[in-house]
Amino acid sequence: MQVLVVWLALLHGAVSLRVDNISPHYGSLEGGTKVLVRGEGFSTDSYTGANLVFIGTYPCVVDGYYTSSNRILCTTTRYPWGAEVDPWRWSPWLYTTVISNGARYTGRWGTHFQYYYWRSPRVQSVIP
Repeated sequence: MQVLVVWLALLHGAVSLRVDNISPHYGSLEGGTKVLVRGEGFSTDSYTGANLVFIGTYPCVVDGYYTSSNRILCTTTRYPWGAEVDPWRWSPWLYTTVISNGARYTGRWGTHFQYYYWRSPRVQSVIP
């Protein structure tokens, strides 16, 4: 009986994984955009890499120093076909997925990100 009571107490106090929103919602095709992911139930263990973040299927590199139970800061990686293909390209809306302590959650509206050419720095000219 005591085991059941302890188990129910732990279950009741457990926080489920959830992604509420991200900021910003767009960035460079070349990657390097800092994205703040807000939600609930993220791992606070910044040393073991317990949190993984994906924008669509592309990794977003987690900065463990800025991670808490309700926010993760990550840096986007390069979009596969990059900006050199077509200057007017952009990615489709990509939703954010967080994997934390074995749980997985993919957000919906408010967690979308889009890679844009116009957010990618370009050298226009070089003058000696």
